[in-house]
Amino acid sequence: METRQAFDKHAGEYRQVWSENPLARLQRERLWALIDARLTGSTRLLDAGCGAGDDVERALHRGHEVVAIDQSAGMLREVAARFPTLDTYEADVRHLHVLSETPLFGAALLNFGVLNCIERPVDVARALAECVEPGAWVFIVWMPRVALGEVLYFGSRGHLRAAFRRWAGRTNVDVDGINVPTWFHAWRRVRDDFSPWFEPVQTQSLTAILPPPRQSGAEFGQDALRGRMDDFARRLPGFRVTGDHVAAVFRRRTY
Repeated sequence: METRQAFDKHAGEYRQVWSENPLARLQRERLWALIDARLTGSTRLLDAGCGAGDDVERALHRGHEVVAIDQSAGMLREVAARFPTLDTYEADVRHLHVLSETPLFGAALLNFGVLNCIERPVDVARALAECVEPGAWVFIVWMPRVALGEVLYFGSRGHLRAAFRRWAGRTNVDVDGINVPTWFHAWRRVRDDFSPWFEPVQTQSLTAILPPPRQSGAEFGQDALRGRMDDFARRLPGFRVTGDHVAAVFRRRTY
């Protein structure tokens, strides 16, 4: 309930806070490079946890057929205002029965921490497996337990609790004055929970050593050197499942 209320309240300012943030845009661009490498033609795509519709916009621009879901009615109103003809559903990503009468999807996307609002990733994996076709691509972006940029940013300012908040695996995150229960899943947990239905194909840090967008996005806007350094670091084996957000590419098993 807290999560739905928080994002209903946050919906009106979501694009101002995140869509216009240079670091958030960088992460989204890097994610879509992974998506574009797999979805080479028009695909029926499920945007699960669509937020204010930034990924919907990119998917439509690329010619994909998009269906969007979110548990926040406020977010869905933002999406409907931008894309009046889009099929949208108010639904929890763990319970996708509203899609049972629709055609299967060739791809699905859960971006920017949708999975962090869920205690058990397996519940999401099971639900997705019922609505995507065999061989479908699934792209998951979540906040992992280890984020060096966050540790350095908050630690250098003496905010040690914030610097190491992810390490316990669970905390409450303030979203417009509402505490939202948040889980920071290790890659092994995500991989194992999805593996009965999905084959892991690739992991990629979206920002490995850069600080979190909300705290530092504005100051990053003119710092191209740090962006190049981060692009190098995030490709190193030791950094691929760490950072502010990590992207994982899965494929629906055919058996």
